[in-house]
Amino acid sequence: MSNIDFSRGIPVGPDTQARQQDEARICLKATDWYVIRQVETGIPVPEDIAKARAEARVVLS
Repeated sequence: MSNIDFSRGIPVGPDTQARQQDEARICLKATDWYVIRQVETGIPVPEDIAKARAEARVVLS
């Protein structure tokens, strides 16, 4: 589902960190519903989504 790959090389520049953080926030916001669904129904978050969300949280930490 997620097309964001935080492991790929992104050109270094003054906005690199800000851009990565923006992408991470977009990823989390777009996939929040999976987490809500899991809490409400018990249906697990797909593995690829969980991995993308974990990577996004690392970028934001």
